[in-house]
Amino acid sequence: TELSSVLRPRQVVELLNEYFPVMSEIVFRHEGTLEKYIGDALMAVWGAPFAHDDDAARAVRAAVEMQRAVRELSARLQSTLGQSIAIHIGINTGPVAAGNIGSPTYLQYATVGDTTNVAARLCGVAAAGEILLSDLTRAQIHDPPCPLVSLPPITVKGKRDPIAVTRLDWDS
Repeated sequence: TELSSVLRPRQVVELLNEYFPVMSEIVFRHEGTLEKYIGDALMAVWGAPFAHDDDAARAVRAAVEMQRAVRELSARLQSTLGQSIAIHIGINTGPVAAGNIGSPTYLQYATVGDTTNVAARLCGVAAAGEILLSDLTRAQIHDPPCPLVSLPPITVKGKRDPIAVTRLDWDS
């Protein structure tokens, strides 16, 4: 997002056209669903419309692969645009309502509910380069691909009580 203030609009489009295919392919390789692009971000879900027993683990493995891919992409962008990029990821696990939502003239596949909201809030509090997991996700990861670090509970918009958070140290 900060790059939009220093790059020309066409450069931002070129950057996103390089970034989104890489991220999308990672989602699909881990059998996730690319729900939508949100400006310069993307939202992906696992378990909808097709569920697997290990959807949380698939999401976590995809997140690690995304961070590593962004590191490589960032190095290329540093040499071509003089700018680097970083992403922050939040993952939550739980029930959602999934399906086509909208109007008769514009439908969009979406997942809605508290699970989706908490994932978005975790993403919002994650620092550049971080992957944050809710406790619900952490409980589903039986063989984490990287070390897990418990963080102090955080308060997020829409939740009265603080939520437990774990950082996945993918860069260890």
